[in-house]
Amino acid sequence: GATGTISGNTCISARFALATSGNNNVVEYNYVTGFGTAGGIRISEDQGMANVKIRYNVVSQSPGFAGITIMNDVSGATPKVRSNFEIYNNVVYNTYYGIAISQPFSGAIRNNIVWSPSSNPRVRISVGTIIPGETLTVSHNIMKDATTETLASIAGTLYYDLPTLQAAGWGDGSSVADPLFVNAAGADFHLQPGSPAIDAGVDVGLTEDYE
Repeated sequence: GATGTISGNTCISARFALATSGNNNVVEYNYVTGFGTAGGIRISEDQGMANVKIRYNVVSQSPGFAGITIMNDVSGATPKVRSNFEIYNNVVYNTYYGIAISQPFSGAIRNNIVWSPSSNPRVRISVGTIIPGETLTVSHNIMKDATTETLASIAGTLYYDLPTLQAAGWGDGSSVADPLFVNAAGADFHLQPGSPAIDAGVDVGLTEDYE
């Protein structure tokens, strides 16, 4: 639907956990873990969408697919625009892709932690194409050190390390430091004292966190 809110849900061990389509929707304060092959938070429909907010969600433990994915519902369908999306203040932990966007996109991806104890996610942040005449901001994210994998893929260019990403204008305020979760394997994503994520984000006007 449109102009709706999906908030405060716990989703465990599903093919995909939360799925929505339409304009002006908000997906917030959800905990998603152990999903299958279709994505933790999935925005998919064969139509254009605009003004969607995805914020303060925790998506974890699916090494087979994307934590947050924005895609078409039908593989091979004509791409449809996803305009003025805001993806911020999410934790994506141990997923094959972190934040993966395959459709023409504009908006902001910021204040997210995309991390894993293993080689996952293979691509931390991925944006296929940017909508002509619109803008994309990618900033203040904490990401897993790329090592041999891809730190980010934006508009067809692969970035394997943070300095290269920042030189291209995409990584302002970002880091590849361990966020120091209290016990991520036990689903405790609080931050330990001294975490590099503390006070590292940019103000997006929110006054409440996940709790």
